[in-house]
Amino acid sequence: MSEVALDATAARDAFAAVSSSVPSLTTSPKLDELRRFLTANGFLRDDPRFNDVFSMADAAPASPESPPISPSLGSGAPKRSISQAHSVPLAADVVGRAFAGTLAIPDFQHFANGVKSIFEDIAKQPTVGSVASYIPQLASVDPGLFAVSFCSVDGQRFNLGDSNVDFSIQSCCKPVSYSIALEELGATKVHKHIGREPSGKAFNHMSLLDQKGSRVPHNPMINAGAIMSSSLIQMGNPLYKRFSKVSKVWTQLFGGKRISFNNSIYLSEKETADRNYALAYNMKEAGAFPEGTDITETLEFYFQCCSLEADTNRMAIMAATYANGGVCPLTGETVFEANTVRNCLSLMASCGMYDYSGEWNFSIGLPAKSGVSGALWVVVPDVGGFCCYSPCIDSIGNSRRAVEFFKALSATYAFHLLEPARLRGLKHDPTMTPAVKSGVMKGVVDTQRALSGRIHSSSSSGSSSTSGGEDTLVAAIPSLVIANPVQLRKEPNSASSDGLMPERMFPSPAKSPIRHASDASLLSRASSQARHSIGGVAMAERAKSKDRFRQSVIGFFNRREDEDRASR
Repeated sequence: MSEVALDATAARDAFAAVSSSVPSLTTSPKLDELRRFLTANGFLRDDPRFNDVFSMADAAPASPESPPISPSLGSGAPKRSISQAHSVPLAADVVGRAFAGTLAIPDFQHFANGVKSIFEDIAKQPTVGSVASYIPQLASVDPGLFAVSFCSVDGQRFNLGDSNVDFSIQSCCKPVSYSIALEELGATKVHKHIGREPSGKAFNHMSLLDQKGSRVPHNPMINAGAIMSSSLIQMGNPLYKRFSKVSKVWTQLFGGKRISFNNSIYLSEKETADRNYALAYNMKEAGAFPEGTDITETLEFYFQCCSLEADTNRMAIMAATYANGGVCPLTGETVFEANTVRNCLSLMASCGMYDYSGEWNFSIGLPAKSGVSGALWVVVPDVGGFCCYSPCIDSIGNSRRAVEFFKALSATYAFHLLEPARLRGLKHDPTMTPAVKSGVMKGVVDTQRALSGRIHSSSSSGSSSTSGGEDTLVAAIPSLVIANPVQLRKEPNSASSDGLMPERMFPSPAKSPIRHASDASLLSRASSQARHSIGGVAMAERAKSKDRFRQSVIGFFNRREDEDRASR
């Protein structure tokens, strides 16, 4: 994914021509520049919003004498604008924000290359784990497959590795089945039959949750809960209508791309389903199912949902639909209501990774759902969605490579949902605009000089109570934009008192833990402010009194420490 220079003016002219059907402008060079501009911003050829744009660019003549006609219109059709010609209106707002640099991922090429680097590093590592063997069809999958796809809430996409290889989605279907049940029945009804608690046990463990005098499956992300979700979808309808409903929703989540079904996997699921039958009858014995539930039909429906197939490309679009509050980025269609998405993501965050969910939330901090086929899809709310596929799983049932990939991703990018502002500034933030990034590059130098100067002054005078230095630094910090995250991240072999800041950031005279924390706080406050303002002048005025008070407290403790040291 090499970063290329683009002629934005030519691309803008071509877009205006395409939108208004001005034949004098829709010539090959400008249309080709528009195509390159869209591709560089992550809009791919199969995006339904831009189908005709790419088709026109392919068919456009080199001169304006004979204006192009989109192949989808036919030679005898009247000349119409692209937005009129296609069933999905051209996303003028998205393209306008692309020209303005305000998409979800403004510098998309840079972000794609960064993720590609992580992907390649993980791909070089030896394959560990083994493919799932309890379902015969899964045991025959190539263990070397590896793919990652991403889609932003604006529909910016990239695919890496074996992204066009279909796999059985298995437990990755559970959040969708739960969401469909919520849409049809509402949370109150659904959670009379399904709990909202992590089980802390294996995904197929024989246990139920005591909930207000009844016994129900712990959550919809484990087998028992997913079987219960299946029983709640299209209740009372024949099996073919229920399966048709699920297939339709998946197609909507994929932006119109169809979901596949593998009958061989379905038959394998049925053949090896003793544990799932036991789970279902355990719930029936506890009275957990809605009245009149047919256990055999419910299980068959559950097996069908687990036997759907997709590739990482489509799964990333689905994840981005969840990241976008239930609205598909490629079509603008509302698939799920916002409350449904919130409820689903909450349970994905706490329960989506089986009995690894706590560790996942601690270290990676994003809603996710894995499957024993080796798939793992992850939602970054209001940013986008990822899907990673690698068939070799660990003893819990999660893809080893996928987990390692997302660990590296979370360590590099400020995606953890509970990441404090003081830590976000120490990582890459792909949602920052290029203007902010340029300020970031300058800010680190100024910040380090200010800190270095203060520490040197304190060392020379033997006291950190000089008001002039404090006031100057406090006044300067809010106007700075925090530094390049790469420069502030810990080097592999560098020592660090807090595991985040390299010691080389702070010259050797400052060994006081209080002063060290003070300096880190100044950097972190600048980091937080950088996310809201480039100039920082207005913010400096608003924060002035608070900063002075903070520094006076720090100065007080520094003076006390100096006095104690002098008395000893």
